[in-house]
Amino acid sequence: MEALLNTQPSQNSQDDPVYDVNNDRSNDDSQNSQNNNNNSQNLNHNTIHNTNMNGSQSSPSVPSTVRKQPKQKKSPQTQSYRAGLQFPVSRIHRFLKTQTSNTGRVSSSAAVYTAAILEYLTAEVLELAGNTCRDAGKKIIQPKYLQLAIRSDEELDTLIKATIAGGGVVPHIHKDLFEKDKLTPAPSTPKSAE
Repeated sequence: MEALLNTQPSQNSQDDPVYDVNNDRSNDDSQNSQNNNNNSQNLNHNTIHNTNMNGSQSSPSVPSTVRKQPKQKKSPQTQSYRAGLQFPVSRIHRFLKTQTSNTGRVSSSAAVYTAAILEYLTAEVLELAGNTCRDAGKKIIQPKYLQLAIRSDEELDTLIKATIAGGGVVPHIHKDLFEKDKLTPAPSTPKSAE
């Protein structure tokens, strides 16, 4: 076959691979090497996609006889822990469901929001009452210190209008009830001559 192909050489025998059998073989070899390179690139591409988050490669096919390790169960987390709160979110959610008339349908985020508000208000009141108690030289927060703390804060006073049992009253003396200074003369009325 080489003889037939070489009988009619073309003017550009180097550019025309049809007439050179050796050139055809070299082209086949180069195509095979390119296919092998593509296959290896596909293998590398597949191994890249089969890597875990840790960077370790997972085998593409796992034999059915190999058992996977059972996942360790995570300890259950409360809704309060997940929300970062101290107040019980699930209990507040239960109370909200029992108090609604809409067949007990309350979103879980409503319970988280309510628990966060209650926790904030409680912390605010206890901080002010603790400061009032410390100023009085006591170590135990009594109802009268709660009363003084709430009534001394303008925003809490408008929010909490309830009477606190055992709270007493806020000490306040009206300014008109103070005795007037004796140094200032009182306006005198002119004496009429009789």
